Amino acid sequence: MKTIKILILFLSMALSAYSQEHLHFMGHPIDGTQSEFNKKIELMGFNRKVRTLNYEGTFFGKPKTYVAPQFDGDNLWAVYVLFKPQKSWDKLYADYKELKEQLIKKYGQPSKSVEYFDDCTDADDNKKKTKSCKKGNAHFSTTFFLESGTIDLSISSKQLNISLCYIDKINSSKRRKTIADDL
Repeated sequence: MKTIKILILFLSMALSAYSQEHLHFMGHPIDGTQSEFNKKIELMGFNRKVRTLNYEGTFFGKPKTYVAPQFDGDNLWAVYVLFKPQKSWDKLYADYKELKEQLIKKYGQPSKSVEYFDDCTDADDNKKKTKSCKKGNAHFSTTFFLESGTIDLSISSKQLNISLCYIDKINSSKRRKTIADDL
């Protein structure tokens, strides 16, 4: 009887660990090997950039978007999306705002959101905001902490572009453990 209880305990622990979900990117779990990810992303219409692990394609209706998968060895743990730079603050912020609204619709209210300029108080001056952003004085970031991982949307100051990062909780934990074991 004791053996059966121990067997049931181990089985329930195994099922619990297996039932954890991976974060998804474009409908696919952020999990697997480099070759598996390559096949999936190419089927989604992205083209691999020469001599890199980065891909270019259309994401969220935006052409010339770069996707940079992050691997620990051959294990996918995160996907970075980098949108084409804009020439002015108003276009950049409109894209950021649209992405943020869509993420909120899908994932609920963000866990953290920071949106401010260090040096620009004129709310209507697009040129000043563009200049401030190019100097690195714009801080716009929205983060969603989910059970399956973290999604971070941010405006990359100086380049006038938006980045979107998907970090899988399970595989990033494995990565941190590997790094800790190395130390």
